[in-house]
Amino acid sequence: MPTFRIEEIPGEPIVIVTEGESFSPDTDGEAMLQELEDLFETNPELLYIIVDSRLPRYDYRDVVHGVNKVVPYLQRIGMEKLVLVGADDMKRLIAEGLTTDAFGNLPASFAASMDDALALVRG
Repeated sequence: MPTFRIEEIPGEPIVIVTEGESFSPDTDGEAMLQELEDLFETNPELLYIIVDSRLPRYDYRDVVHGVNKVVPYLQRIGMEKLVLVGADDMKRLIAEGLTTDAFGNLPASFAASMDDALALVRG
């Protein structure tokens, strides 16, 4: 699998970003964010981003660098909600941190599964 994959759900305003096991915010983050920004520019009906981040493992450095790159992009594209899907506390803390003033005050949530994430944006 490439380091990430971006796909739209047909007929719904949802984009799913799947991060591969070797995904790195430092080396892959900017390309992923540019692709997302381009997608939102050409498809203004898109509202939701679900990031399936269950595979990669992040350390503190990844989080700091990742947040610094992600927040400006996500503030620009006009999304309604970001849902981070993860299997560990680090991913939950990232989602919670994104909702604070210090980290962008983004409309973000955490889900433990893709089904839960889809229910959050569809509900």
